[in-house]
Amino acid sequence: MLNDDLEHARRYHETTKHSEFSVRMSHHYVDWEDRPRPFKVYADLPSIPLPQDFPSPESNPLYCISSSDNNPGIEKQEPYNKRQGTLLNIDSLAEILFFSAGITRKIKHGSDTYYMRAASATGALYPIELYIVSGAMPGLNAGVYHFCPADFSLDSIRTGDHTNYLEAAFGEQSKSGLASATGATSPIAIVFTSVAWRNAWKYSLRSYRHWFWDAGVIAANLLAVTSSMQIHSKLRLGFIDSAIDQLLCLENEKEATVAIATLDSGTTSMHGVDGNKKKQNVNLQKIESKHTPILPLSRKEYDLPQIWNVHRASALTSAEQVMAWIGSYYHSKPARKAAEQKDGGNDEGAEMRSYQLSLQNLKSEDGAGPIQRAQISSLGDVILQRGSTRQFARTAISFDQLSTILWCSTRGVPLDFLKTGDSLIDIYFVANAVDDLKPGGYFFDRSNCILRQLGRSGQKGDGIDELAARYDAAYLCLEQQLFGDAAVVFFLMANLDEVLQSLGNRGYRCAQFEAGVIAGKLYLASYAMGIGASGSTFYDDAVTEYFSPHASTKDTMVAVGVGYPAYQAHKGKRLTGILAKDQLISMYSTGTHGTA
Repeated sequence: MLNDDLEHARRYHETTKHSEFSVRMSHHYVDWEDRPRPFKVYADLPSIPLPQDFPSPESNPLYCISSSDNNPGIEKQEPYNKRQGTLLNIDSLAEILFFSAGITRKIKHGSDTYYMRAASATGALYPIELYIVSGAMPGLNAGVYHFCPADFSLDSIRTGDHTNYLEAAFGEQSKSGLASATGATSPIAIVFTSVAWRNAWKYSLRSYRHWFWDAGVIAANLLAVTSSMQIHSKLRLGFIDSAIDQLLCLENEKEATVAIATLDSGTTSMHGVDGNKKKQNVNLQKIESKHTPILPLSRKEYDLPQIWNVHRASALTSAEQVMAWIGSYYHSKPARKAAEQKDGGNDEGAEMRSYQLSLQNLKSEDGAGPIQRAQISSLGDVILQRGSTRQFARTAISFDQLSTILWCSTRGVPLDFLKTGDSLIDIYFVANAVDDLKPGGYFFDRSNCILRQLGRSGQKGDGIDELAARYDAAYLCLEQQLFGDAAVVFFLMANLDEVLQSLGNRGYRCAQFEAGVIAGKLYLASYAMGIGASGSTFYDDAVTEYFSPHASTKDTMVAVGVGYPAYQAHKGKRLTGILAKDQLISMYSTGTHGTA
């Protein structure tokens, strides 16, 4: 079984590490004249326009960002949800899709137009596509659909209810309907796929990592939006890869499924939809094969077999394998909390100073979480304000802001292979300018809500000065001054050897994806606090060395800098239906990326 041959994931990770030498000696050439087009266009499939007058998430953003299965009952606290009891229908689906992956900004740069989305993407290339697998719901027939943000429509891939097929691909044939997998009363799933070339054009082999970062930040938006609607969401990485790819009619070794979100309204009245219908056993081999041609992304594409090799090596191929894999993290590994406490309390002799997070100062009188400090009042406004900061002012953020961002981003991610409260990801950061916090490196002990100060590159001491910290942060992020100017730079790290031993090669996907979700939460929490954020790549081994010996067994998954922007960022808009389908077809046939 390839998933158990761990050499595949470890070899890929080592091969794609950045270092001063690898970056300067890279022979990868970016052909800017052949930049992939940003939308997947099915020219011959019928499209269903989505409504454009959908509601906006008006809930308190910090509640929504921090909410997960780890926070039962949080929806009872006002002003968490102002709508009370959202039903899944075409209007609520439009709201989820727009605030997760819709177009919020149109930017001209030279002769090109960039259509920026609700969630960030590396290089603004947007390799992640969303598909919907749904039973019948008010306003939408059962079917398999592709979401096109350009004309804000659903392309019809397959008609009919395929939720039983989806459930079988989850390895759950013994249960009754997709509803049973989530407690759902309306069977619906949103599938995240990656168009490989769209990101590989610029980032080459390392772009496989970006599949999971870019899907993760969209998932963070989706979790927050569905939380505001009191729709419970679960993120799944346990599925039969080939079955889902075939259901969506994906072209082999061009696009692949990354993750799946299953949604549950928690509402029993679904206008005639029976969420507990009797399920028929499904033969995954008998689904009709369909050819659904798309317009080409570029004049030419180059194959990167190394990416597809590691992806195949982490595939699950049977229902039995899926079900065994989902429980594998706990069959071979002690509880995460015990491991985290060990990490937090033992730095092999290095002296550490601890800072208790000031969350008690953020709580309301009734004991709720840090809900009163958001600078932007609603989740919808936070998402429209969110961008990727291109220049940070060298301005300090407050300790309360840092505390709130950390707390809200680490309440847990509802993943199918993890129990409530567990995580594969540890958070380290370089503090450049935080009031009442010495500059330098830190580890966030989430179990005890404590920051543990680490010496520079493992050295003992009381920290370093601000200029040294800024130099370190910039250097670690491929010597980019942007991150030297940030107030804080977070590095999301995992004990990759431990993860692979527990979850096989597929654990590599899991660690990268969960890091992407947490990165998305860091983005949203930062903007809710009135500051900005930007993601970064990094010198892999240099980051590990910087935080060692504490982080000596860990690999960096992704980095995020936060701080005040050095400019006034304009709020985004609802740019639904900004391009009609015939405009998209014309845009592709003329070789342009945008409109004049």
